[in-house]
Amino acid sequence: MSKARMEEERRVMYVAMTRAEETLHLMKIQGKGNPFLKEIKGDFVMPLTYHGIVDGSDCVNRKYDMLGLDEIYLDYAGSFPQLHPIHNHLAYIEVGHCVSFRQNNSKIEVYNQSDVCLARLSNEGANKWRERQNTIMEVRVVAMLRRNRDDPDESFQKQIKADNWGFPVLEVVHSPHVG
Repeated sequence: MSKARMEEERRVMYVAMTRAEETLHLMKIQGKGNPFLKEIKGDFVMPLTYHGIVDGSDCVNRKYDMLGLDEIYLDYAGSFPQLHPIHNHLAYIEVGHCVSFRQNNSKIEVYNQSDVCLARLSNEGANKWRERQNTIMEVRVVAMLRRNRDDPDESFQKQIKADNWGFPVLEVVHSPHVG
């Protein structure tokens, strides 16, 4: 590829990336490299390696949604004392681990593969996913973030029982055509 053609491709990719309004997901197919992806670095880049099998014909039936921080109850684990087992389970969660959503009355909780509740969706998150649970194919951890006692609003700090805790950032793989 000529240098002029390469720069045109870079410009097209840059323009496309700057059109993202909230989040931007860039994916690559193994064996089909994009020379520009390796140049993208920064504090907000969350690399994720998908370990599943991707069948090209099935990709049209999949949608990948990253849960926003407004869709997860950030202080759920913080409402448990520091020695509560939830903190140990959260410490062992890694990027790429699969978790699941489960309805518990009006709430939707996040469970690990050991059947332990690790997190809960916020009311906004629960409202978004409640009716779409039958479309979910997989829920994956794409990052783990930390909070501490001083992070919540002052009005909520009296309910915090831990000095610090982790919570997962999640990606939901679902089919927009089910249900």
